[in-house]
Amino acid sequence: MRDGTLNGVQIFKPETVHNAHAMHIDAFDKMLGMPVKYSQGFMLGRKYLSMYGLDTEQVFGHIGFMNVVGYADPERDISVGLMNNGKPGLTAKMIKFLNVMNTIAKQIPKV
Repeated sequence: MRDGTLNGVQIFKPETVHNAHAMHIDAFDKMLGMPVKYSQGFMLGRKYLSMYGLDTEQVFGHIGFMNVVGYADPERDISVGLMNNGKPGLTAKMIKFLNVMNTIAKQIPKV
């Protein structure tokens, strides 16, 4: 991790970055129908059951209203923003949307 630096410039304090993805709550999200870890501002990844794909424990981000998601994965050194049309809710189309994040996690190696 860069601890809040970008191109050698300190953008955030290291403790700010740490607090952004430090787990605060681990609960079952009834709306999503799955367990979700939360920091004090972000939805966090998990080893197995994660909306960001498998093996994404260090990921932090948030979903928008159904088909919008933005997240950072420090272990893969990527940030992702996805926007999709439509509002599938908890349907087979939502599984396809979640599979996009899983594919990203599987195809981009950790650094």
